[in-house]
Amino acid sequence: MSYKPIRTLADAARHSLYLRVVCPGCQREVIFSPGSLIGFDFRMGHKPLERLATKFVCKPPEGCGRRGAELSVIQWPSIRARPAAPTPMLSKAPRGIEQDAWDKADVGEKRRLIRQARG
Repeated sequence: MSYKPIRTLADAARHSLYLRVVCPGCQREVIFSPGSLIGFDFRMGHKPLERLATKFVCKPPEGCGRRGAELSVIQWPSIRARPAAPTPMLSKAPRGIEQDAWDKADVGEKRRLIRQARG
């Protein structure tokens, strides 16, 4: 594993990390996807994280209204396990064509096999 210097939101998005924002006044915590913040304002993607901390405001009624925040970059654990990739479903060979030849054939070869089976 290598060291990943995360200095901007673009770096966090590149490494599939999330931004944890904590209000220093009321300790309210919110987790953002860097891509959603970059999509909101494209210029935010290339500003240092230290400068972005001053832009956040803890909004009432849930928050205290204080400016500034403590930012940290986290790796969000997967809540659900990813489903296994589906196995490719091979089509059943038409009557008169061997299944092995049908499975290995591309589209043009399948057309030729069908013409040959029809006679």
